[in-house]
Amino acid sequence: MSEQSKPTALVVIDVQGAMMDDYPDDPSPFRKDEVLANIGTMLANARAAGSKVIFVRHVESKYPLMSPGNPAFEVHPAIAPIEGETVIDKTACDSFCATDLEPILREAGVTHLVTCGMQTDFCVDSATRSAMHRGFNVTLATDAHSTWDNGVLTADLIIAHHNKILPNLPGPGTDISGKESAEIEFAPAG
Repeated sequence: MSEQSKPTALVVIDVQGAMMDDYPDDPSPFRKDEVLANIGTMLANARAAGSKVIFVRHVESKYPLMSPGNPAFEVHPAIAPIEGETVIDKTACDSFCATDLEPILREAGVTHLVTCGMQTDFCVDSATRSAMHRGFNVTLATDAHSTWDNGVLTADLIIAHHNKILPNLPGPGTDISGKESAEIEFAPAG
């Protein structure tokens, strides 16, 4: 089955105001505007194709900006969900951990996920690997995820590293590929 015919879900991970916008002690992530634009392109393509669109928000009670009720907790307004799209809250890096993500995908008949968002080296990495291990084929949108320098590596090196290693991980009959957002094809899902 070609990628184009696999029922697809676009999973947008942690692209919340608190992660994307400048705050006193938190600068914007690497290539913020480019990442938001590329996610916007994929959202338009996924919606036009009838793919499932799921937004994941990270809840972090120790960080007030990432707590429900704070405006910065919401999905960034540049890519806000539209009516009928699924929004899932999580408390761990893995978007599947203690959430309804997998049952929602299974019920919609999804076999292929496209992952993007924040933070490359934590939540995007965890969700991408977890999806593959749960039997989903995954496309990592290589130009639509970001992070910050971590004191050991710069953000651009972290992103390049993940774009290289994730598509080379062996899976249990499933795999991860890496493509730029404009090259990703979407297919309908229930």
